[in-house]
Amino acid sequence: EHLRQSGALEVVANGPRDLFLITTSAHIAIQSPFVNDGSMTEWLQDLAELTGRRLDPVVPANGGTYRPLNLRWHGVLAEISPKGPALSLRRLVATSGELDGFSISVAQRAELMRVLEQRTPLVICGETGSGKTTLLTALMKESASNERLVILERFPEIQDLSPRWLHLVEKDATPDGVSEYTIDALLQDALRLR
Repeated sequence: EHLRQSGALEVVANGPRDLFLITTSAHIAIQSPFVNDGSMTEWLQDLAELTGRRLDPVVPANGGTYRPLNLRWHGVLAEISPKGPALSLRRLVATSGELDGFSISVAQRAELMRVLEQRTPLVICGETGSGKTTLLTALMKESASNERLVILERFPEIQDLSPRWLHLVEKDATPDGVSEYTIDALLQDALRLR
């Protein structure tokens, strides 16, 4: 409910009692629904299960995308966090996938197009929530919407804006013995799918 507020970007928790809403202008302490480490751990594990991820003492940190609420989540258990379980819930921003939606100059746009046309490697970096995935999606749509792309992701975040794009997503091992499927394995499959 906090992420539905205007200007809300993320909810973070450092243990079951320290919950904060991060907005475009402030960090605001909010009431925690968790009574102790156990209740927060159980909630995180339920969320992990809902999104097909594993979060337990063997895999004490994980994250994913919860599409019904358009959220990106990451959780850490007390095994590796002295303050107790921790979490981050970030609202994914749906965009048109258009490069024109970014505040870039004509010269910057021309340089990006040149880099893409020449197939020069491009590194996109920035802080959490700064728009890296949104920019990458817009660049892919602008330069490769008519090409076959095989997209490998740890968590499904890139919008599917072309029927020619194929998404492959890493899967964790499950407690009942189903093997993990790693980015390395996905890369091998992607090379065969080209």
